[in-house]
Amino acid sequence: MFQKIICSILSLSCALFIPIGLRKAQGQGGVVQPTALGPILATVILPTGAIHFQSSSDGIFQPVAAAPGIGMQVTLQFSVDLANRVVVVQSLDGADVSCNNPVIGADGTLQFTATPGAQGGLYRVQINLGDFDALFQLWVPTGDDPPLVVPDTTLPGT
Repeated sequence: MFQKIICSILSLSCALFIPIGLRKAQGQGGVVQPTALGPILATVILPTGAIHFQSSSDGIFQPVAAAPGIGMQVTLQFSVDLANRVVVVQSLDGADVSCNNPVIGADGTLQFTATPGAQGGLYRVQINLGDFDALFQLWVPTGDDPPLVVPDTTLPGT
C-alpha cells in the first residue's frame, strides 16, 4: 500500500493538470494584473489523525493521497488581507465538498471537508475568492499506477 501511495505521488509529478491557479481578474483591455498574495498554506487532517502540511505560491496545490470515499478536513491559510471575503468552494471532478462557513476568517483561514469518490484518479476542489481562484487536489490510487522504482544506492564493486 505504501508503495502504491508513493508511486501515485511520483506519477502525479509528471502529470498535467488544468491550470486554474491563483489568478487576478482581467482588468481594462483584457490585461491580467499580477498578484502579490504570497504563499497559501494547506493543513490536511487525515481520518487517521495524521496531519499533512503543504504550501503553494501560485494557488495550485500538489495532489494529496486519499482513500476512496474517505473525507479529510482541509484548512487553507490565506493572507489576513482576505479576511471576511465570501468564497465559493466547489468540486470539479465529483468529490463531495462541504464548507459550513464559506467566509475567510479574521485569521485568514478557510475550512472545508473534501471526500473523493469511489473511483481512483484525480479530484479537484476549486476555491473561488471572486478575483482569485485556488485549486486543492486529491489523488486516489487507481491500482494501475506504475510500480515504484527504487534506485540502487550500492557502489559498484562493493
